[in-house]
Amino acid sequence: MTSPHWSVNSHSIVYVISGEAQVQVVSNNGEAVMSEQVNRGEFFVVPQFFATTAKAGQNGFEWVSFKTNKAPMKSPVAGYTSVFRAMPLEVITNAYDVSPSQAQSLKTNREMESMLFSPQSTYWPRK
Repeated sequence: MTSPHWSVNSHSIVYVISGEAQVQVVSNNGEAVMSEQVNRGEFFVVPQFFATTAKAGQNGFEWVSFKTNKAPMKSPVAGYTSVFRAMPLEVITNAYDVSPSQAQSLKTNREMESMLFSPQSTYWPRK
């Protein structure tokens, strides 16, 4: 699974090389614009500023992404460089109506991860 993220300065055209995934794309105003399973040979477009995440299926998920900017910038929702980590604790607490300890967890959990693997998963290179 890829953690939710968005592209700051480019659109993405994603082509599925192999496997399948459940892909979700949300507009910059929070509206779900795509929640579909994609399969080998298919492609989809993610506009700039739209958040996306993907969960691989039983056969894994391999893709290539083409960007419309020669120096694309990705902004993760989770991780060390995430938007939550940059927000003041009070903003998260008030915006999501959570306790300060819950807000702290949102800020610091999953600091180093942008790909989340299940315990039985395998990853590149496959045999």
